[in-house]
Amino acid sequence: NDFVEANANVIARLLDIPNIAVYDEMYEIKSWITSTLSGGSSTWVSVQDASDFTAFETVRIHNNTTGAYEDRVILSVDTFTNQLQIEYPTDNSYKAGLDSVAMRKYFVPDNKIVFMSTSIDGEAIAEYKQAPFGLGRQYGLQTDKHEEWDPEGIFIRVRDKGLPILYHRDAIYSIEVATTAAASATSTTTTSSSTTTTTTA
Repeated sequence: NDFVEANANVIARLLDIPNIAVYDEMYEIKSWITSTLSGGSSTWVSVQDASDFTAFETVRIHNNTTGAYEDRVILSVDTFTNQLQIEYPTDNSYKAGLDSVAMRKYFVPDNKIVFMSTSIDGEAIAEYKQAPFGLGRQYGLQTDKHEEWDPEGIFIRVRDKGLPILYHRDAIYSIEVATTAAASATSTTTTSSSTTTTTTA
């Protein structure tokens, strides 16, 4: 909801779109620290791979021994030297090869809108193939027993993996929203004796 800044259903009514969803799932990028980071000394963090990190996002620096961490904003990313520049030095020290950094990112950026049709000429644009399949396996939740683990116990087996297959790529449109500076609105009023120009920021 960071993008629309309102209830998704309200936006759907404004745009006359019957179905709208805010996809805000995130994934984590993690990398090991490759050079010892001394507390209070440096704003550069050397990592194993900096290629997927993004400037102006928050990186979490983990002490994997104690479980403590510190959050810092990334000012720049150097993919050539695999270094992250953070806003100010860390309070604590972190060891190379033992401690790590992590950053969370959205699967779909908050400046992107995706429009799609559900079907073309009566045919669905995609299909979800359930897996595992065959060999007596069933998709979903089933009760099961395991004599070696617990002869008296009953376990819930979950098989919910699948593979989406897209048949019609031309039924999906991806739009990236560009941020532009607000332009001034200028109106001109002409009278018999003078011309008045009004500018509204």
